[in-house]
Amino acid sequence: MAAAMVEIAFQLIEQQQVPFDPSQFTDRYEEALKGFVASKQRARTL
Repeated sequence: MAAAMVEIAFQLIEQQQVPFDPSQFTDRYEEALKGFVASKQRARTL
């Protein structure tokens, strides 16, 4: 029975696979870091 469940799991995973498109995601860390640096630059110019 365990082998059948593993086979079903593999079939489900294969059905759900799609090509990875990194443009669908944003790097929130990079955005936060850029905002932090910009705020530091603004504070320095005051």
